[in-house]
Amino acid sequence: MKHNLFNTHRLYALFLIIIASILGWFSIVLLTDDPSTRIYIDSSQWWGLAFTICISIFIWVEQCFTIKPYISSA
Repeated sequence: MKHNLFNTHRLYALFLIIIASILGWFSIVLLTDDPSTRIYIDSSQWWGLAFTICISIFIWVEQCFTIKPYISSA
């Protein structure tokens, strides 16, 4: 029986992990930004977002190869 490492549930998990990473990145931007001015995202913070998304995808792929997928007995 062939096991699909990248099934639909795992793709949903990837989507949620990326959303959580973006929210975490944005919360750090808010913590480090000057509260008396508008939110300003500079180029190094955009690079940080790209790095965060890449790391999230790498971690997701690693977990897909580590965690055994569900196999129905039927």
